[in-house]
Amino acid sequence: MMFNKIIIKHLIILTSMMFSQDIQQITIPRDTSYTLHSAYKKYKKDYPFILAV
Repeated sequence: MMFNKIIIKHLIILTSMMFSQDIQQITIPRDTSYTLHSAYKKYKKDYPFILAV
């Protein structure tokens, strides 16, 4: 009975450590140069039949 409680406590601690997140996260700058409009203009020259969906 005591052994089961210890196992359960360890499993709870282990899973909380696995799924926890650090407070300081590395942020990746967003690429704003690639947009639907810029891609449409680029490919419209080679593929005049394309449509933006």
